[in-house]
Amino acid sequence: SSFLAVFNFTTGQHNVAEVTEDGYDDCNAANAISTLTTGPARITLNTTGDHYFICSIPGHCSAGQKLKVEVRNGNRTSTSPTPGTPSAAAPGTSSSPGTNSASSHVATLSLVFFMSIALTLFC
Repeated sequence: SSFLAVFNFTTGQHNVAEVTEDGYDDCNAANAISTLTTGPARITLNTTGDHYFICSIPGHCSAGQKLKVEVRNGNRTSTSPTPGTPSAAAPGTSSSPGTNSASSHVATLSLVFFMSIALTLFC
């Protein structure tokens, strides 16, 4: 199973950096795993566990432009918005079946990040 995360943002005004948990907590992209600067940015999440994303433009992360994605095994999906952050469904969310998939599932995240996020689960 894999998730496709799509970060919609204006090139030159924002970016998306995948960081460690410490980088996420501290809003520090100095040791980013990867940084994408052209929107929309597409990131495939092939591993289970927590994945952390921030905007590394100065001041953006500390203003709340950060996202934690929990990828779990199975067909269940769940999200938990940061306390005090309003939630909304991501626009344009769609599902696509995998090569050997009997069914596909769609997960939408609460918007914790400034960008609209769409996650599609390929089983």
